[in-house]
Amino acid sequence: MIKNKSKPWALLGVALLIGTLSQSQTMFVKKINNIQNNYSLASIKKLSFTTTNMKVQKNDNTEVATALNNISYLNFIQNTVGIKESFNNERVFLKTYPNPVEYVLNIDFADVNLGNATISILSLDGKLLLTANVSGKKDISINLSQLAQGVYICQLKTDKELKRTKLIKQ
Repeated sequence: MIKNKSKPWALLGVALLIGTLSQSQTMFVKKINNIQNNYSLASIKKLSFTTTNMKVQKNDNTEVATALNNISYLNFIQNTVGIKESFNNERVFLKTYPNPVEYVLNIDFADVNLGNATISILSLDGKLLLTANVSGKKDISINLSQLAQGVYICQLKTDKELKRTKLIKQ
């Protein structure tokens, strides 16, 4: 999320982020009057910034211009229902859902005996926020309601592997 603190020029960096945010599916533009516009990234042909405006050109060539000083924030969201990732040569899966999560995160280990294993939730700077022993379990539910909205890392650590996946908290 990119917030505008009465510095419209601060939003100009968003144009550079579009390439790295290509997996996001939705762009949210919230104005200072609390009106929010949603744009599917698949429907955006071009996103450009001038010194005073943000312009969204859609695939149908319609354009929407918004004054930068009227934007409270921009937010890019990936609406992934679940993420299923596998370890190298083993059949150990880390399936987290829903993702994004609002309250309770479910983690399914796909009917594989993990042995000695731990699930951790980390901040993006690596700070350990939550941890749970999952040795011998097939699935687990973790209450994340106490976490602030943002992006976190869900980490599975076994005797043999360390696996991480991105987690979005709404």
